[in-house]
Amino acid sequence: MIARAAVVAADEPTQARYEASDLIQPVAEGLLSWDDVRGIDEIIAGFIEGRRSFEDITVFKSLGAAIGDVLLAARAYERAMESGYG
Repeated sequence: MIARAAVVAADEPTQARYEASDLIQPVAEGLLSWDDVRGIDEIIAGFIEGRRSFEDITVFKSLGAAIGDVLLAARAYERAMESGYG
């Protein structure tokens, strides 16, 4: 799945380097670069582009920052509704 993903994001990309075995392994295998793992906050805030089409696959790794997950999910929902995708 990682190799097919257009976007790979984590709530804490730096923390993911140490705790996210489902990202650590693809990096070790050369399927993914840590430079390609973006902060979900960057995508939601519009600082970087997320997926470009409905066919694009997005992988999101949550490392347990629960309040951040709730806030980001709410903002993602708002943006989807504003864009007519929700």
